[in-house]
Amino acid sequence: VQAAFEPLRHIALLQGTMSPPVANQSKAAISCTLCVQFPREQYPSTFAKATSIFTNFGDVARLDTCLGASTGRVLVTFFDVRSAELCSAGFRGLATCFPAAPQDFRVVALPMMVHSEMPASFPGFPSFGDIAGASINGEDFLVEFYDMRSAQGIIRALPGTRSHQQPSQTRTPWNVKRTHSRN
Repeated sequence: VQAAFEPLRHIALLQGTMSPPVANQSKAAISCTLCVQFPREQYPSTFAKATSIFTNFGDVARLDTCLGASTGRVLVTFFDVRSAELCSAGFRGLATCFPAAPQDFRVVALPMMVHSEMPASFPGFPSFGDIAGASINGEDFLVEFYDMRSAQGIIRALPGTRSHQQPSQTRTPWNVKRTHSRN
């Protein structure tokens, strides 16, 4: 019975390590990838200029400008969801969330059985990075990090953990409703 309540104690301990004011607001469904629509005259003319623009908001994991010249859109993936939020606010309506790539997870799932058998040498989840939230989902203990590098670090360091992808609530900006008429 004690082992069943251990994750709850762990969640309570993690609550104290979360960065306010978003400690109680899960960002798990928010992608670190944005699609930014530039007005034609403001589109960055080089990859270096695009990189310079986006690194003002935080560390950039990927930058896709391959369709930019024809569409004016740039896909940018930040390591940290807080950087994506800053960028979205900075571009005021020109940036929309884009579905995350499978490797861009920020939530790790740890089966309860693995959690109860963690080695004493495990330094604790906060040692890997800022924690956005923690919860229990079925037989899994979930830890949500702000930065995907933190989640990936846990996967490498703690056997039995795996990524936990949230279903995306976003639509791609290229999903255009098309109507066909027969003439």
